[in-house]
Amino acid sequence: MNEQELQDLLEGFQEVSYPKVKRNQQAYDQTDEFIEAEVARLLEMYRGLTTLDQRARLIRDGLDLYLRRGHGYSIEGNIGAHYRQIGVRVEDCDFEHMIPQAKIRDALIQGRLTIRQAMNPPTCWLHKDLHQQLKQAGWASRTPSLWHFFRRYGMVFQAEYETFNGTRIQNPDGWTLADHGRFFNI
Repeated sequence: MNEQELQDLLEGFQEVSYPKVKRNQQAYDQTDEFIEAEVARLLEMYRGLTTLDQRARLIRDGLDLYLRRGHGYSIEGNIGAHYRQIGVRVEDCDFEHMIPQAKIRDALIQGRLTIRQAMNPPTCWLHKDLHQQLKQAGWASRTPSLWHFFRRYGMVFQAEYETFNGTRIQNPDGWTLADHGRFFNI
């Protein structure tokens, strides 16, 4: 394509007004179905690689993109977060992956989590200051336990938590990924 052809194409560009999608159960279901299919496709590609080269990195990036998009839309945009710190306004919180996202992705790649589990990892509305403390203490991208996911927080601070619908977590250190799955029907 020469310069004039490119100019003509761009000067003929017309703004597009895409319809707004209403957030409702149908939109959440469509999001989940699409992301589940794309994650499955990327996992198949990844598992078919013979060398962990740049293609592997790009596929991992794609997995992260789809999983994070799903977490933001179907969790944060729907229920807010699975858990929330008691006594703190949501406006003062960050949406936080209680198990670092890269760990979720890698557990999925290793077949240790299902796609549905990776699409619904424990998330929390955590006070911004505590989230910053977690990062400063070196726990932003690591965890002492994938199973007892609240323990990561306990390495740095103590707080009280409840589910998005107000069920208090009586013993956060003993709350497991199986408890999360049972409570949220994952």
